[in-house]
Amino acid sequence: MRRAADLDAAYYVDWQNVTDADIPAWLERFAAAGARKMVLGTNLLYRSLGSAAFLKMLTREFDRLHLEFDGSHAPFSQAGLNMAESPEKDAVIRARLDMIRLCGDLGIKVLVNHLSCREEFYDLEATVPELRRRAISALEKLLPQAERSGVTLALENIFFPSDGSAELLAITGYFNSPHLGVCYDFGHANLIADRPGADPGLWPEKLRRVWNGRPVVWEHDMLAKLLPQVVCLHMHDNDGASDRHRLPGRGSVDWERLLPLAVSATRLLSAETEVTVVAAGVDPAELCRTFRRLGFRS
Repeated sequence: MRRAADLDAAYYVDWQNVTDADIPAWLERFAAAGARKMVLGTNLLYRSLGSAAFLKMLTREFDRLHLEFDGSHAPFSQAGLNMAESPEKDAVIRARLDMIRLCGDLGIKVLVNHLSCREEFYDLEATVPELRRRAISALEKLLPQAERSGVTLALENIFFPSDGSAELLAITGYFNSPHLGVCYDFGHANLIADRPGADPGLWPEKLRRVWNGRPVVWEHDMLAKLLPQVVCLHMHDNDGASDRHRLPGRGSVDWERLLPLAVSATRLLSAETEVTVVAAGVDPAELCRTFRRLGFRS
């Protein structure tokens, strides 16, 4: 059975808080801390698609520092796969196809996707089956390109009615494709976990709004249910009430129990951190040490 020691963690940075000029220095800090792999996060993905010069600079710095791209994340603010059919959604699909192509060109094997938009843009009127239908329609357009590019699309578990384990399994089961799987997000699962004292009253108002008066579907053993479809991990911590993206050990995620199971997933392609770094003042050296303590080799 695979262990964390067999894997390199891929390090995420909130690059929206870093200027182009400062990117090389941040990458140097990660390389000096022993990182081997870095996530092409949403912001870097946007910047790379928008500027050939930026992408050239980025790939040059990765080569110089002997870093590898590992995993990427599609935009999700107002661009979930289950948004209503519209010219705006058509534009999202076209952009997503370009992102898949770029990931393939860079050798990135996993592109993470949210089924739903952020909380403030969530469609409160649509039923869960309707949201599922919309997501399936989007994936029918995206999966052929994913196959051609050698990229696997990973659907991330969120804490919404439309993004729990049952919906993720329904959609991946509908396609039964080697280019579609699940990104298991430890922090998101922690917010919706079925445990003593679980109470939506502890959530921020914008999250309670998403459920729109419906009873919350608390998740029991979400990881065990999703494990056969897990192709990617997002690793961060929180207190079970707010999605804070903290260092592991600074929240209530049970890493000792969950991480060995997660890294045993037979389809796992990428184990990515999602700790907020720049905005939270986390030192890359501390971040890398934390994940080595969890067992990762780098």
